[in-house]
Amino acid sequence: MAPLFPAAAHAACDSLGPVLPPAVANPASVHSEDGQRSIIGLWHVCFYAGATVFDEGFDTFSLGGTEVLNDTLPPPMPPYSAGFICLGTFKPTGPGTYKLRHPFWTADQTGALVGTGVFLEEITVASGGDTYSGTFESITYDLSGNMTSDTTGTLHAERVAP
Repeated sequence: MAPLFPAAAHAACDSLGPVLPPAVANPASVHSEDGQRSIIGLWHVCFYAGATVFDEGFDTFSLGGTEVLNDTLPPPMPPYSAGFICLGTFKPTGPGTYKLRHPFWTADQTGALVGTGVFLEEITVASGGDTYSGTFESITYDLSGNMTSDTTGTLHAERVAP
């Protein structure tokens, strides 16, 4: 049986290109009805803590202000994710700029729940509407609510077009 994803799909943050074939953005998804740069749509996003890839995934932003990130942490990056799907919410903070908050669960290497976490992002969609960049903070907590990690960094995303 062939693997679901080609080998080039893993750790593709360095170039973003090998994961996705070239595509032309869908003009309807790049700008909102009022002509503002829109975050709505599907994105390939890479998170960096310094020069190290911290996380990578496909992120979907919906009209109602919800966000779904299908991500994968490069192993072995504790705390281990309890799943690959994270749900969040976002709001515009200005023309082409957004704040995002999405909580997640954390687990140990056996899959046992060990805590929670939250991704906080501030992002800006580029003037062409095909990329965004910004900053993130990933904070994790144990089950008693004590902070166990706090990582900050930058992120970059490219729109996935039909």
